[in-house]
Amino acid sequence: MIEIDEAMATVEAMIGLFRAESAGLPARVTRDFQFRKTIETALNDILERVADIATERGRAVAEAPIARETGAASPARPTGL
Repeated sequence: MIEIDEAMATVEAMIGLFRAESAGLPARVTRDFQFRKTIETALNDILERVADIATERGRAVAEAPIARETGAASPARPTGL
């Protein structure tokens, strides 16, 4: 059992780490600046889609009946149920 806020913070930290690590990928792949730009654009598109989906799902969790009933100071509850 884990509190929703704790789970969300963990996911945000992991996504932040992934974003930071992937920022250097284009330079690791090629010295061609035009190709780097293509890779950067593709990575940014992927990260934006992931962020949009995460935001959408985060809202769904926050708006779920159990979240509204228990409030922010609720005890931990299982995730994925």
